Amino acid sequence: MESPLVSIIIPNYNHAKFLRERIDSVLNQNYIHFEVIILDDASTDESLRIIEEYKNFDRVRVFVNENNSGSTFKQWNKGIEHAIGEYIWIAESDDISDLNFLKRIIEEFSKNESASLVFSASYTIDNLSSVTGDLGWWVEGLHSINWSDAGLYSGQLFVSKAHGVRNVIMNASAAVFKKSYYRNSIASENEKYKLCGDWYTWIRLIENASLVYIPDKLNYYRFHDSTVRNQTKRSVLLFKESYLIRSDVYNRYAIAPYEKKLMLKETYGNLMNIDEGSQKLIKLIKQSPFMIRNGFKFYLAFIQYIFKKFLHE
Repeated sequence: MESPLVSIIIPNYNHAKFLRERIDSVLNQNYIHFEVIILDDASTDESLRIIEEYKNFDRVRVFVNENNSGSTFKQWNKGIEHAIGEYIWIAESDDISDLNFLKRIIEEFSKNESASLVFSASYTIDNLSSVTGDLGWWVEGLHSINWSDAGLYSGQLFVSKAHGVRNVIMNASAAVFKKSYYRNSIASENEKYKLCGDWYTWIRLIENASLVYIPDKLNYYRFHDSTVRNQTKRSVLLFKESYLIRSDVYNRYAIAPYEKKLMLKETYGNLMNIDEGSQKLIKLIKQSPFMIRNGFKFYLAFIQYIFKKFLHE
């Protein structure tokens, strides 16, 4: 049987420092049935000079924006529109991958036909590509998923037990998905997000299918000064977007009490990071007898009030 084609999309903006290493880690994959789509979003560094070195390679196509799109997820959608592969890999321009990444991912798809998405565990690396740790801390407390073993999970279970609490697939480079599951409705909605469009996308991709988790660390997620989440983790925008996603999950999924408490804790954290006034207010609310008695239901109403009154603009 012929091996399926993977469309590898490399969206870049001002990552010249890391770009060559990223492209090489893609082109040297041990799974060879792929095309590469390099997207540049009007970079102002040396990115275009580096991309020029690869534009005539077999299986490589390059698209350069004259003006910056202002949206990571517009670039995702542009790449997917041009993709001809059965599978999509968003290989972020500042990350790198194990040379067996695609091979392992496609093996899991071949064994699990119901899966719409497969993702692996990740190392973290610094500016010099030195390993600094892994993302094991990011799934702490999510005990319903066995993070030590490979597993096939229904999308409904995975969202209700883990992914609705926080964006478990923190780094897009760790995931590959079936293009057939990427509906127009996803593309029209994920562009509304500045930070959490990936989280929204993963939920929509798996909610009517299953997914596979690989515990082997086949992805290298780079944390550096310009990492988007490092710049914005304390922002109002992150609170607004994560609130919208969690409230949608809460309304559409059967969430057990333990996961409800985790969702509550995560959203507390997002809100408390906005400013000191929010921190003091939340601490008072957490200690109030009313909050203790009424818990999550009251908290959602309170957050909705805050969102509408103070964060609507």
